Amino acid sequence: MKNSLLACLLAIAPMLACANEGKEVQVAEGRFAAQVRAVEKSLSDGQTYAELPRADRNEVRAILARMAERLEGVDDVGQLSEADRLAVFNDQERVNAILEKGYADSRLVCERRGRTGTHMRESKCQTVAERRRRAEVDQENMRQLQRAPMPQEGL
Repeated sequence: MKNSLLACLLAIAPMLACANEGKEVQVAEGRFAAQVRAVEKSLSDGQTYAELPRADRNEVRAILARMAERLEGVDDVGQLSEADRLAVFNDQERVNAILEKGYADSRLVCERRGRTGTHMRESKCQTVAERRRRAEVDQENMRQLQRAPMPQEGL
């Protein structure tokens, strides 16, 4: 039992090391500044994160500014104190979570439907966020219809 557990741990360790390789903040040779410029460009282009609320955009910008302040004059994350390194890592995770959600909500989904009474097909494209809002409105309308009193006959 112990041997099989040890073998599993030894087999998983290299995979975990590879999985974490790409997630560390790239500080050397201005790479962080390049990453910030790329994120800023994506936030400003009006397409990539189109459904990201303004408050989230401002939060991402504030977090990136805070990270830049902590990383100023540092060539490697290893040069930071443990507290600063942890703060930078947490900030990076928060930015990644916000941007991932915004990107997922901005993804365009197209659907082809046949119109009633014709053989012509029609494409309708909406973002994931638009589809979710539409579904919420439709559900609320159905709830309102179910709560409304039935019309009385003979009045």
